[in-house]
Amino acid sequence: MNNDTTFLSSVHHFLTHPQYYRIHKHSIYYNIKFLLYSFLLCALGIILSGGFILLIDKLFVYYTNNESIYQQIKSTTPPLRNTFGVYTFVVIVFIGPFFEEVLFRLPLDIRRTHISIFFFILIFHLFGNSILQIKLTEISYIFGLIFGLASFLFIQLFTNELTLNKIKNDYYSYCIYASILSFSLLHITNFKNIQYKYFPFYILLTLPQFIMGIFITHIRLKRGFIWGFILHALINTISFL
Repeated sequence: MNNDTTFLSSVHHFLTHPQYYRIHKHSIYYNIKFLLYSFLLCALGIILSGGFILLIDKLFVYYTNNESIYQQIKSTTPPLRNTFGVYTFVVIVFIGPFFEEVLFRLPLDIRRTHISIFFFILIFHLFGNSILQIKLTEISYIFGLIFGLASFLFIQLFTNELTLNKIKNDYYSYCIYASILSFSLLHITNFKNIQYKYFPFYILLTLPQFIMGIFITHIRLKRGFIWGFILHALINTISFL
């Protein structure tokens, strides 16, 4: 990565020809430089998409006479402050991004253990649970743990290297695209009182998260999981402030 053009070419190639990468070791200086390039370009993309969102939001309010979705997004922080109090910053900047990275990007190295962790957390959440809250007296929490652990053990015991190699060679691009899209669509849950007849509007309004997904996935594959987490935390820090 010698200049801006090379970095942009790397991102473009990653999007158009996603493939399994073996991470090569580089100096800390190289990794920090890679992180800064990723952060600046991601921030620029988010800012530009913000203007697009405001336009879409005004059209949504004008044609549907509904509450501004943009205002709904802004209103999500106060409830979080009420829930987590002085720990809100830690939750938004560190804990939230960490679990999102584990869920959406940890398994992209196609390792058996990482895929097992992914399915455990996914199934646990599908039962309506949160990693941040322990509710051993609720049946959904118990079932989430049971089925989550069952899926973890099943993958550990019955997934072989032949299957993992086939995913790397034949289906890896689908894994990348699915990771980016699902990450962005997850953030539709930030909206209140969702009306599914306006679902296309909600999809358009997750454009910033889609851009985030591209750059975080890119750095995760090229430099490793920890650098993807750091980029995610940096972006959330700016949004929190």
